[in-house]
Amino acid sequence: MRKPNTFIVGAPKCGTTAMAAYLADHPNVFMSSPKEPHHFVYEDMPNKSNFSSLTKYLEIFAGANENHSIIAEASVWYLYSSDAIKKIAAFDPNAKIIAMLRRPDEMVYSMHSQAVVTFQEDIKDFTKAWEVSSGKDKRCSYAKTCKEPRLLQYDQIAKYGEQLTNVQNYFPDDQVHVVFYDDFKSSTISEYSRVLDFLGLPATGRTHFPKVNPNTELRFKSLGAILKNPPAILMSVFSKVKGMLGIKKVGLRTRLTQVNQKKIMRRKLENETRQEIIDNYKEDIKLLASITNRDLAHWLI
Repeated sequence: MRKPNTFIVGAPKCGTTAMAAYLADHPNVFMSSPKEPHHFVYEDMPNKSNFSSLTKYLEIFAGANENHSIIAEASVWYLYSSDAIKKIAAFDPNAKIIAMLRRPDEMVYSMHSQAVVTFQEDIKDFTKAWEVSSGKDKRCSYAKTCKEPRLLQYDQIAKYGEQLTNVQNYFPDDQVHVVFYDDFKSSTISEYSRVLDFLGLPATGRTHFPKVNPNTELRFKSLGAILKNPPAILMSVFSKVKGMLGIKKVGLRTRLTQVNQKKIMRRKLENETRQEIIDNYKEDIKLLASITNRDLAHWLI
């Protein structure tokens, strides 16, 4: 059975979905489906892991063949996880690690929007969500549909300096590649080519890179809630229909979820809140700059 040898480990809302999609089109790359199995967080974030069983996890790579020199997955919370990087190193010490990073004020703001749309976050106003995350009076309750409250710790999730330090504890520099979101957005061809070089893959001459995973909101919140947690009777109907048709997946729930989302332009983050985020992450940004030998002064203003 083929095993994954490449991991896009995060961070969320930093272009990982797009990078995974572009790599999946390469003839020598096999990308898992689902893209984010999150197998290696089964201990510290068990509710986020979609495949706690190693056997079941490896089954999603069964389609890889001899043409696929890179067998990959892209679980965006591996970088933040307390255990995932260590477990990946134990699983394959020669694995290649790709980390994608975005300035913290943008990342946490975008993450909050996604958490609201996916019903993980019940505080709709980001400033309030930030205050209860970073203030002395931490929130004591979460939405019933929230799988993993730790992912709503907006004052912690973007500490890339600490997270990359952890990666360095288990993997040598030549097995780790860092992509900065701003570079990926402004020079997609160049950054994609650098990733191919890192992975030892031949260039394909690709020049078209469509936008992937734009910011969205729900058209109908009640429908979104039903689709997120369908009542038992609805799931029973889906199951019977699949049995009658002899197919494994109808796809109706996914299609309805997609139709119920619309692209939006996120309103500008309030200056006071943005400065609080920057101040919260200031020391970690300096650490990240030192680790990556990158001037990140613009992240501090």
